[in-house]
Amino acid sequence: MFKNSARQALALELLKRHARISIVHRETGIPKQVLREAYRELHGRSPSPGALKYSTQGLARNLRKRKAVTLFAVCFQTVESHSRKDNLQIQKVLVAFDLFKKFYPDAHWIFRRHGWLHGI
Repeated sequence: MFKNSARQALALELLKRHARISIVHRETGIPKQVLREAYRELHGRSPSPGALKYSTQGLARNLRKRKAVTLFAVCFQTVESHSRKDNLQIQKVLVAFDLFKKFYPDAHWIFRRHGWLHGI
């Protein structure tokens, strides 16, 4: 029972941050249709369609994006170095993203457009 609650809580945290449905499904095992419905309920619109972009070229095209990516990498490395080894990687990404947003609150579109936290 608690394991199911933990999966649902993780899915909700990821969906709140506009994570791609495929990523949320992979991390939680919750059916994609259920996740799509939850996304629509949370955000009032359907989730973005399409495959994840695996290329990092778009993230480093200009100085502003390179700075944002570098800042996120520093945030993630900080979280990684202060986390217990048994913490889930996805939890570390969530904490790092929240830390990143404190330093750079208007940068969310960089990650969403390129599939990062729109597809962690």
